[in-house]
Amino acid sequence: MGPAVTLTSTFTTATIFDIHLLQGQICSELTPRDLRRCCLVSRDFYHYFVPYLYRDITIARKATYNKFYRPEALVALERNRDHVLSVNCVFAKLWKILLDHRCFNLRVLKSPSLPYRLQNREENKLELHNIIALMRSCPLLRVVELGHFFYMKGDIEAFCSVMRNHDQLREVKIDHHEYVSCQKVRRFLWSSTKLHRLSLNIVMTYNSQQFTSEGMQSLIALSGQEDPVFAMKELDLRGRMHDHEIDVCFLFLRRCPNLERLTSPSMYTSKMIHELASIISSTMPYLQHLDMRHLCVPADTMALLLSACQNLRSYKNNRCQELTPALFAALWNHQDTLKELNIARDDNEDDTDEDDDVNYAEKTWTMKEVLPRVLYEQVAKLTALEKLGPGRVRRLISANPVVVADMLSSGNDMDVEA
Repeated sequence: MGPAVTLTSTFTTATIFDIHLLQGQICSELTPRDLRRCCLVSRDFYHYFVPYLYRDITIARKATYNKFYRPEALVALERNRDHVLSVNCVFAKLWKILLDHRCFNLRVLKSPSLPYRLQNREENKLELHNIIALMRSCPLLRVVELGHFFYMKGDIEAFCSVMRNHDQLREVKIDHHEYVSCQKVRRFLWSSTKLHRLSLNIVMTYNSQQFTSEGMQSLIALSGQEDPVFAMKELDLRGRMHDHEIDVCFLFLRRCPNLERLTSPSMYTSKMIHELASIISSTMPYLQHLDMRHLCVPADTMALLLSACQNLRSYKNNRCQELTPALFAALWNHQDTLKELNIARDDNEDDTDEDDDVNYAEKTWTMKEVLPRVLYEQVAKLTALEKLGPGRVRRLISANPVVVADMLSSGNDMDVEA
């Protein structure tokens, strides 16, 4: 017989926290208060829950902000600095604390301003240099949101330099409701070569000087390329721009071939719409989402933009003053791809029901749902409705929406026999 073989078995104990996916799922459902209470249960629980407690820091109240100045809070922040991934604080003085404690593992940095407290915005402006320094020190930073723009020339130059040189920064949003000089906005736009998402909610000051070729060359030099092409996929320029600044914006849009979502700035002439439609049809084959809520132009002119898009999935325009066959035909051409439609008319119209506007704005409609409904609202005003009856009118609209829109454009009652 051979030698004896001894078998031994080892048993190990494991908890659900040893499974990373389960731990993350559990902690994602807990509030910061729940996570803090879990950290107080035992040392093991503290080890498991404290990374998630410090992962996302949101401060919207002064009382919460004051707690960060306590010695025990600063010690805990120093100990868990590598766990801090996202910070959202309306008090910009916090960024100095994060700099001092070397919280350089940030992915998301949000510094909004309180909309109805001017003092808060003015205080936050004084901390812009700390925000820029923190952006430089966080190599993994991807998202930056600010509630204020840059007033000092040194701050805008430093911020633009960070945008151009940062390898991971992909999204910048600035929500600023005050006036900003057009020169700063130009340099800001042309420094966003690597960004995928850019949102600027601003009001540009008027500049009587025309944009020259020398100015264009200086902007191109910011990108470091002779013929720069931007990686932008989502662009939100909902602010108000003047006529000659729109031309500079168009030069920027021509260099964004990968754009998928566009929110247009305010435009007041049909010539601008024609130029934008030409840019979309020639350089934006991937554009799928179009937000024109800040435009106030005739419906037939707006139809040019819709015809320029190839695979439109959502369209928004709540300043549609009239419903024309050209607009409906352009929308109907996208019936296979269009999933979200908001063409609620202006609230100032006397014949518009406020409840209908709310429904269009808050709900998602498909083309086959919303187009017959809008047409029915127009047909309901005609005396022909009494002859046809509601049921027949709805079936007629559902079968031939564009034909019905053409009938409505004449301004007369529908031909019942037709």
